[in-house]
Formats: sequence, structure tokens, C-alpha cells
Amino acid sequence: MSCIQKSMTLCKKTNRIVVRSLLGLCMLTQVAALADDKLLPVESGVDRSWIGPGYWANPMVDWQLKEGRLVCTRSGANHDVQLTSYQLAAGDGTLSMKVRAGIDTPSKGDAFLGFKFSISGHNPEDNRANWFHNKSLQAGVMPDGRLLLGKKRSETKIDKSALTDLTLVLDVDCVGNKAHCKLNVFAGVPHGGKPLASLNTTLSKEMLLGNVAIACEVLNSKGTKKKRSLITGWFSDWQVSGSKLKYQQEQVIGPILWTQYSLSHGKLKLLTHLVPLSEQTEHPVDFEIKKSDAWETLQTVNMDQLTRTVLFEFDQWDATKDTEYRVVYKGSEGRSGCVSWSGVIRKEPLNGNEVSLAVLSCLKDTAFPNSDLVETVQQHDPDILSFLGDQLYESNGGYHPIIARKESDLERATLNYLPKFWIWGLSFRDLLKDRPSILITDDHDVYSNDLWGRGGIPNNGVRNTGGYVSHPLWVNMVEHTQMGHMPKPPDRTPLSSGINVHYCHVLYGGLSLAVLEDRKFKSAPSQALDKPIGHSDMRNLESIKSSDFDPKDLDKPGLQLLGEQQEHFLEQWSDDWDGIEFKAVLSGSPFANVTHGYGDFVADLDANGWPQTARNRALRIIQNANAVMAHGDLHIASLHQHGIDEFCDGPWSYCGPSSCATSLRVWTPPQLGQNRNPDASEHTGDFIDGMGNKISIEAVLNPDDPFGQNYRANDGSILDQKYLRYSGFGILRFARQNHTVTFESWPIYDAETPLQKHQQHPGWPKTVTIPAVSKGDKK
Repeated sequence: MSCIQKSMTLCKKTNRIVVRSLLGLCMLTQVAALADDKLLPVESGVDRSWIGPGYWANPMVDWQLKEGRLVCTRSGANHDVQLTSYQLAAGDGTLSMKVRAGIDTPSKGDAFLGFKFSISGHNPEDNRANWFHNKSLQAGVMPDGRLLLGKKRSETKIDKSALTDLTLVLDVDCVGNKAHCKLNVFAGVPHGGKPLASLNTTLSKEMLLGNVAIACEVLNSKGTKKKRSLITGWFSDWQVSGSKLKYQQEQVIGPILWTQYSLSHGKLKLLTHLVPLSEQTEHPVDFEIKKSDAWETLQTVNMDQLTRTVLFEFDQWDATKDTEYRVVYKGSEGRSGCVSWSGVIRKEPLNGNEVSLAVLSCLKDTAFPNSDLVETVQQHDPDILSFLGDQLYESNGGYHPIIARKESDLERATLNYLPKFWIWGLSFRDLLKDRPSILITDDHDVYSNDLWGRGGIPNNGVRNTGGYVSHPLWVNMVEHTQMGHMPKPPDRTPLSSGINVHYCHVLYGGLSLAVLEDRKFKSAPSQALDKPIGHSDMRNLESIKSSDFDPKDLDKPGLQLLGEQQEHFLEQWSDDWDGIEFKAVLSGSPFANVTHGYGDFVADLDANGWPQTARNRALRIIQNANAVMAHGDLHIASLHQHGIDEFCDGPWSYCGPSSCATSLRVWTPPQLGQNRNPDASEHTGDFIDGMGNKISIEAVLNPDDPFGQNYRANDGSILDQKYLRYSGFGILRFARQNHTVTFESWPIYDAETPLQKHQQHPGWPKTVTIPAVSKGDKK
């Protein structure tokens, strides 16, 4: 057992830790000699943005481990470093924190440096649920020298010249219904004597739950009339102890975060995600499989310094059996954390009654770590996971995106992006390690809300002219972190801008999946506009609110949806039936206007119902393949059959509910659908969407559905929030015996709810028969 592991084990017993800047990693003899002081040190001799396995930094890009200190390099709100393995428990007890720290000058305004405690999110008892979107108590010193403790601020001020090197000591004693708090501030390293200043307050004991942290942050960032508050600072020798602390060893984060893999045509690709380690050395990772109770190393690959990933590839993988694997970090940094990660490469489900595909998309950070969602999916045990876009949103983590407009912005924008994406990976890692996954990036993933890619051209500053707002190298970084484990595209030629392509064919368990990038090649609204449409503003047209226009006016010759490159791929895929029982197309968004319907918008050019000619061209190819379609993006569950020339002559299209998205969309046409089943919802039937496309709605879940009004997961649970009542996931079940596809839509259940009590959203399941292709017809 290493000295750090030893110290963490001892800490669990005594509820005491000390975080110190040291000249090197602690020695076991030091731990024994320190008696009650147990060490959880930060590493010295390395400079990097990742602090260590026991910490979560908000935002990581603005914190630096430098010369044994934790340094806040930029000013902002919600800037803290939280302990991930320790948090405050309920009941009586004590908390003590001590840290040496200093405010860097110049600093000003409504800000503070010091401690945060009782950091609580949607579930105060889950350390991860408290990392962001939280409430907290503050204890520290402000740039003008005043002390801050809870809502109380001192009248006396410490001289500003002393603020650059202080020791802050917080003591909290919870007895009965009260929590008595005292903050003392000393100059430099205290050697006895009186503090420079002190502040006392009494709080309700019920407030003392959640995480603890150091912080250097702006307190009020919303004021527009006041001058902007600014503060940066440093910390060292952080000591935390007390009987109110509880320990959770499994909460360490890194250096290995998770793995994700694909298995197709007998080829395995597995992507391992690591934290940002220092650039001064290489960081090797082994891929090992278990043979006869021993581990055999098959490959060793160094971490890519930009994406912080390691990619393992095997061209000939035995997919006839389950294979235990693990990835092992062989480098020297962060070894007190997770240095190995294990899973199973499952055998292909070539036998049995069905192959099942889970459909997920649109994950905000509000319900992180999404334990209930993950447990619900886990109980259904799908064969394949598909995440069809918006694995993150720009606001994830509670801080703004950093746009890499030029190559020199690349590193900082990458460090801004990675923790936003980690929210997805740390949520689903227990699912990802044991089954293949498919990912598609959508607009929010690349910080380009409503993206018309136009073949990867740079955006000129006006959104509806299309193109990417970020540098091609940054886009490639994002797409590699999400899709680097996917099979290689049939044509790997990058776009003219240097952006890579990732559309591909996945064949697994007899299910053939065409994975499309429907944003990357799509034309932009500005390319269709040469005269006013109704009352719309021509300069910024993205959606049409007036019905006074002819949809055909927007269908200009030459406009693209998938682009010639992907259409050629689809044609080849459509004709290939070697070893294939079923086919499906996966893309970010449905090929019709199935949301915003007739209420807010008449037509939405962000949807794939436009451009119509290109849309119909793609649908004919997909229908020729006898394929069904699955998508994300819309936040509401829906199932419809496309019409190309006539109603119901096109493929079936399913859109799953959001995993967690706070905006609820609707399908509320003003007229009843034609040919509607009398017993079905009034929102079903045959419709002409806002772009003139024929669609036949079979099922839809709107926010006004009684299901959401009546659903209650658990009083006080975040699942009771309205947007999560309509969130969930989909499953497509491809049944071999009768050659049907069953479309399912599932809500999120409390993790304690057994599978037999799960019920689908109203209107589901729906089963459709897919014509089988005889052997003589297969090409």
C-alpha cells in the first residue's frame, strides 16, 4: 500500500486530513511520525491544471498546481477547489479548516478568498451532485480587508498590505440546532499571538451539509452599474478535520476517468480518457486482458497531450466471447487516484431473440451525476449505447465557454471544454466500460448553437451564414474525445478547412448502423434567401413565424443536407447486406419539423426537414435500405413515418427524450391529424410540417401530457422537477423471429425502483414490421 493510500485509509478512521504543499510525495515514515495528522498532499515539482485525484476545480482552466501551491489564475464567480472524498454529514459534530493563502494584487470589489463549506446541490449527500449549481457558505477575507462569514461582514478591516500572505482558520461546532462558527485571520505563518481579525456567527445546524472547498471568487457578478469585481490568489497547507466529515474513497477523480469502445467488423477501438497531466513527460497506458487469472499486456500507448486520451486499436478481435480488460496508467503522476480501470468487451449478440439499442441525447449538468438515469438504463441492459448529440451544453459547469478562434487559443479552450464533457463521461462510465457505444457530436458539443456546417467553413460572425465558430484543430479535438473510438469513415479525407470527418458504418450483432454527421455538411439559411418571406427578418432568418410563405421558395438548387460525400456513403451502405439482419440510420436530428410545431414557429431551418430536395434524396436511399432512423436534439420523445411522395412511403423515424434538458419543446398543431386512430392522442395522424414535408405522427410526449403532471418519483428528489419528468431514454429492440422493431420511451426512475415497476411514457411501446431482404436480393 502506498503512503497516500495508507494515509487516506487512516483518515477514514479519524476524520482528519491535511493538504500540504511538499517538496515531494510523502514518505511512509512521515505518516507514522505525524500521529493524528494524516496527509493527502498535492504533488510538487509539477505544474498542471489538474490539481489531483482528491479535488474538483471550478473551472479547471482557471486553476493551476504550481510550485506546490494551488493558484487561481483568473477572476470569476464560482471559483473553488472542492474535496471529492470528504463532505459534511448530518448531526452534531465539528469542522476545522486552516489554510495559508494570499490575494494577488490588484484585486477589488465584491469578492473573497478563503473557504466554502456546506456546498450543496440537488443532493447534498452525494459529493458529485454538489460540484456546481450549488448553494454554499463563505468564510474568508475580501479585497478591502473585511472578513466574511456566512452573511456577516466585519466592520474592521485588515490592512491591504497584509492580504498577500495570511493564514485563515475556521472552526465550526454543531450542537443541538445551532452551528457556532468562528473565523480567525493571522499574518503569514502564525507563531502564537493574536489574530489580525476575527469574526463570529451562529447558523442553523441544518445548513451544515455538503462539500468543503477553498475559494477565490467574485461574489456578485450580475451587477451592471458597479465596476467589475476582480480577485486572484494562492493557497497552500490546507488542513481539514472534524467529526462532521465523512469519507468516500471511491470519489477520487483521475488520472484515469473512463473508457468507451466500439466493436465492428471484428475490429475493436477503445478510447481511454485521462486528466490533464504535465507536459514534461510521457504518460504511458497499458491495455491488458485477463487470461487464466493473469493479466496480459497487449498494447502500450502514450497519452495524447491535447485530447488527454489514449486510443487502442485491434484489427482482429475475437468477438465470440466476453473478454475482461483493464487499462493501467503507468506514469508517475496522480497515482493516489484511479490508476486502472476495468471492464468487459462483450461478445457480439449474434444469437438470441433480439438486439437492443439505447438512444440518449441532450445532457445538461443539472442532475449530475445522473445516478438514477444510469441505474435505470443499467437495469434494461441494452446491447449498444448510442448518444446522439449534445453530450454537453455550453453552460455546463456554471462557467462560460471559451472559443478557440485561433490556434493560440487551443490549449485554454480545450481545458475549458474537457470538464464540461467529463460531466457526461463521469455520469455514464459504468455503462460505457461494458458495452459498445456510438457517439455523434451536435451543435452544442462544438460550441456552435444551431450549426449549419457548410462543409466545415469558418463562420464569419453571423450564425445563419453557417460554418464553425471555433478553430478546426479545436473542433477535431472535441470530435476525437467523443468519436475517436468509432470505426474509420470510408473516406478519411478531411474537409478543406482541415476538420476531420467521422461518419461511418457500425456492424454489430447483425445490426448495421449508418452513423451520420448531419450538421457538418448542411447548407445555411443565408444561402436560400434572396427575397423577404412573410414578416421575417431576412438578415437573421433561422426560423419562420409567419405562414405567409411558400416552403418551396427556400428549396434552392444545390443546397445540401448530408453532402455528396455522405450521400455516396449511404448509397453504398444501402446496397450492402453482407452479414446484416437489420439496418438503422443514426443522426443528430430528425428529417422533419417535429417540434416547435405550429406554436412558436411555422418552420425551423435548424431542423433537417430543410433543404427539402436534399432531405428527400437521403430518405429515398434510407427507405431503399429498409432502415429505421433514430435521433436526438428535440427534447421530446416522438415516433413518425416519413412521407416522400405520399404519406407513409418513407422510413420510420424515432426521436428519444432528452437525458436532461431544461427546455421543453412541444408538438401542438392547430388542426387534428388526418387518418388518426380515434383512440390515439389528438397530436397524432398525418400532417404537413412547416417545410411542406409529409409526416405521420404515431406517438409524441408533450409537456402538457397528463403523465408529467401526475408523475412523482420521490418527494424532494430532483426527478420531481418538471423537465426531468419528461426526460429519459429510448430503446430500439430489433426482433429476429418476426423481423420487427419495437420503439420504447422510458422515464427516469429512482435508482431504488426495481425493473418490474418501470412503465413507459404514454403512447409507447410501438412495434413496426420491417420487410426482410431475402438472400437473393442482397447485394
